[in-house]
Amino acid sequence: MNNTKLKLNFSLTKLINYFIIISFLLPRGYAEFNLIYNHIFNYCIWISTIIIWIQFSLFYLKKMTIKRDSLFIINYFVITIIITCLIRGFSINGYQKLLTYPSICLFTIYNFKKDPKSFLNAINNVFLVLFILNQVILADFFSKQYHITFLGHVQMVSQIGTLAIFCALIFWIMFHENKNRTIIIVILSLFTMITTDAASAQISCIILCIFGILYKLKIYKFLVYDSKVYVIIGIIFSMIIVCISIINNVKYNNAITWLDFSGRSFVWLDALSKIKTNVIFGYGIEGVLLNVFWNKWVNTTGFNYAHNQIIQNFLDGGIIVSIAFLFMLITFCKNTKNIANSKYKVLVNVILITFLFIMIFESTTSYCYMFICFAIIYVLPDIIKNKEKGEFINESC
Repeated sequence: MNNTKLKLNFSLTKLINYFIIISFLLPRGYAEFNLIYNHIFNYCIWISTIIIWIQFSLFYLKKMTIKRDSLFIINYFVITIIITCLIRGFSINGYQKLLTYPSICLFTIYNFKKDPKSFLNAINNVFLVLFILNQVILADFFSKQYHITFLGHVQMVSQIGTLAIFCALIFWIMFHENKNRTIIIVILSLFTMITTDAASAQISCIILCIFGILYKLKIYKFLVYDSKVYVIIGIIFSMIIVCISIINNVKYNNAITWLDFSGRSFVWLDALSKIKTNVIFGYGIEGVLLNVFWNKWVNTTGFNYAHNQIIQNFLDGGIIVSIAFLFMLITFCKNTKNIANSKYKVLVNVILITFLFIMIFESTTSYCYMFICFAIIYVLPDIIKNKEKGEFINESC
């Protein structure tokens, strides 16, 4: 009787976890064209957020020990919420970013740490279905749409593809199971990225392939340094790219056309003019609209997507949020220095470098994928340590 009850409870937990994962990974593309689907998508995310906090309160809060360094992760979300509410008030849009993204981050940290195999199985099964559906569901319809795919806007394909590859390979390295699923997810993710009409997705695919080849050739010593080094270099490189692109635009009228990065220099220029007005606290999440010359062609009053994560941080919360974001990134990655196994370390750093590249041209905090990825990286050193000690829950989804 007790065993039956335990199995039912465990099955219910798995079912709930699947619902949460599916809700956050639901393909966003059709939401652009169907209001009912859009409402369902939003309801699922909000229901999942409520479930996450109920789950956390009932099962984790009593046994929770907050690490000192995790305060830097919490601080980013708390500061962003406070600045947004103080500047914009409580009757605002952007609540999804404010409340649901820290929730999925919390969910990932605790569920991955509690049962890595079950968590990775669930998320990989969802990714497998998503990337297969992306090739067949309404494929002809979305092929005719501008910058929209079944998965969502082209600007998020590089992120979801990189996350899917990371989860698939981590599972394979850790458990050596479901090889075919791993291969299919990796191939479909790379194919989706390389065939998407977005340079960030295509170049991310190329970066991942190059690093994969270098690893197979055993040329990967430059990929085993402390992850914090890549974070600092990535942030500096991002700022240099933005500066060069803007100088090329303002001083030389985009003489070197590819340095315009598909019009991003105009976006960055307008964003910087807005940042100057409120450099300390920014405008809060979705608190300001960027205006470029093509807005009149697409009949829009503006957009809040900065196409660069550093600039997005300044728009969302000025210097305060930008510093908090940097400390959060470093905290997510700081414990990777304790990973001795080169397979894990190389994979983590490759995924980190890829996301840092994406941050140059996309605003990664506009989606949940970065938070899921870095939450996994944050917990991974402890998971590896537990695996070496044999302290694993070896359940499968």
